[in-house]
Amino acid sequence: MNNKGVQTIVKHYPENIRTDVFASLMKNPIPGIPRIFSIVGSENGWTVTEEYIHGRTLAEVLRGGQMQKKNAIRICRQLCNILEKLHLRGIVHGDVKPENIIMTDSGALYLIDFDASHFVKEEIGRDTVLMGTPGYASPEQFGFGRSDPRSDIYAVGVLLNVMMTGKHPLYELPPGRISIVVERCTDVDPDKRYQNIRELKKGLKHPRKSHEFFPVGFRTLNPGKMILALLGYGAIFWFAIGIFEPHYDWEVKGFLCMKIWFIVFSIGTIFIFFNYGGINNIFAKDKTKRHVGIKFLQTFIYLILTLLLMFFLGESINAF
Repeated sequence: MNNKGVQTIVKHYPENIRTDVFASLMKNPIPGIPRIFSIVGSENGWTVTEEYIHGRTLAEVLRGGQMQKKNAIRICRQLCNILEKLHLRGIVHGDVKPENIIMTDSGALYLIDFDASHFVKEEIGRDTVLMGTPGYASPEQFGFGRSDPRSDIYAVGVLLNVMMTGKHPLYELPPGRISIVVERCTDVDPDKRYQNIRELKKGLKHPRKSHEFFPVGFRTLNPGKMILALLGYGAIFWFAIGIFEPHYDWEVKGFLCMKIWFIVFSIGTIFIFFNYGGINNIFAKDKTKRHVGIKFLQTFIYLILTLLLMFFLGESINAF
């Protein structure tokens, strides 16, 4: 306990640790991060004296089982509030994981262990020092790019998934639309993730993909994909109009139903194979199980439903 009556803990770090982050936190503390009281260097490395936080790590809490969605999101929001202040100062934590999160009996949340933390570097390049914990560390932290606040966002996505499923998002996603948040956080490409904590907090409140309601081929606003999609949709409509031509007046209604069915079935099949709106999650929440067989099963079910729809539509039209 120091002279301020605060219980402290002394931690020892190797000499290659970045002390500038500790110095910044000591000078200007951030709520939700243990206060730093001293940083002392020696031949064997650095000794940091910081506030001791009473509570259990999130890892210990999770040993009791998975969390309900409401509780997992609440914890993520608390964590986001801390990370947002940290990122505004230009600091990346670099090792967000259950073992580095402490929950107190009063419900407060603390982010600890800043040995992998660093200030964001503006120059283009790659991380030369590999830091972080496998599974939670983003690809760029293993030399595939330059880590920045989006690296922490990747870890938050993994954390959210682990809290609800007990597994890495590569193997299983949580049910419902919250899986959209996890998948966007953990995208391999940092440019496709939430670009800052504010965006992530909005995503937690209203989970949705960017342009998710646009047709397949237009969701990413990629010019090449949009051109191909236009050609594809155009071909479907052209084929539907040209292939079904009635020869007699009494065939008009029936052929009209066939045209409608062909267009609906073709576009629906495209949506199934490109997982529009996460439709594949209905049969397989586990990414590794979303193989072609599942897509064909969904297509077959969709075929039966559309044929039934065409039958009833035809009956309704013939009734007039």
